[in-house]
Amino acid sequence: MLHKLRPWIFYSNYRLFCRCTRLSSVKMEQSKANPSSGEALEEDPPPMPPPSFPSHDWIGPADKKSNLRLIIPAQPEQETDSERDYRVMRTATYEWNHQFWSKQNEIFIKAKEQFVQERLGNKQKEIEDSSGNEAVISGVKQVLSAEEMAEFYQQFLKENQHSFKDYNKQWYRKNFSLLWPAIKANVSKLMKKNKR
Repeated sequence: MLHKLRPWIFYSNYRLFCRCTRLSSVKMEQSKANPSSGEALEEDPPPMPPPSFPSHDWIGPADKKSNLRLIIPAQPEQETDSERDYRVMRTATYEWNHQFWSKQNEIFIKAKEQFVQERLGNKQKEIEDSSGNEAVISGVKQVLSAEEMAEFYQQFLKENQHSFKDYNKQWYRKNFSLLWPAIKANVSKLMKKNKR
């Protein structure tokens, strides 16, 4: 019965942890915005480092480059060969996925900045040509509309369509290749439990 409740217990503890950290961060922001006269401002504590050998899968915060959450698979104390192989394959798949999205997001951000700068530059040139009034130029809205950004997204997807297709093929291949090692790892885990 406890093994059926275990995921729910971890999930509820995780939700409680998130709620508490959200509340504490709101209080910290409020105290920074309105500090008392004699109070020293506290800085945010450094993030907790991941455990080296977690007993359960450890899911960390989202990475700044890839926007994927860090996942460290569980490593049991008496790990069998099949469990180790499955863990290593999962880690390799995660690393491959992380590298792809880090590179892809970097390309996307650079292309988006270039597109926005070009469009805003063109708008300013049009205004200069039509009126020549500096006050109007400084009053130009420095944000592109949703329709203009939609052009960029469509163009970006067309240009990177081939790499996304390759990514999807490799992603499915890697995930299907994890099925057999996962089955073997779970069977060996059951056999370990039965021996106890």
